[in-house]
Amino acid sequence: MAQAVTLQMINQAGLSRVVQVDSAGTHAGRIKSKPDPRAQTILTARGYAIGKTRSRQVTERDFDHYDLIMAMDEGNLSYLQRLCP
Repeated sequence: MAQAVTLQMINQAGLSRVVQVDSAGTHAGRIKSKPDPRAQTILTARGYAIGKTRSRQVTERDFDHYDLIMAMDEGNLSYLQRLCP
């Protein structure tokens, strides 16, 4: 959900050519699955594009690839801090 909202804000600001956004989970789940149907319903109802989003696990490589990695809560932040090379 955060990815869809952020992408729309970036597009509205005209920054889609210079800002790349991706989303990854910190806990094992159903990798490569679509967003939860409840999230899809809420996003669609509010006019956000879901696109071809699929779940994936955050990796150490993400720290080299991205300039900014954000955590949604303390538990995710703690995991990211342990994973960060």
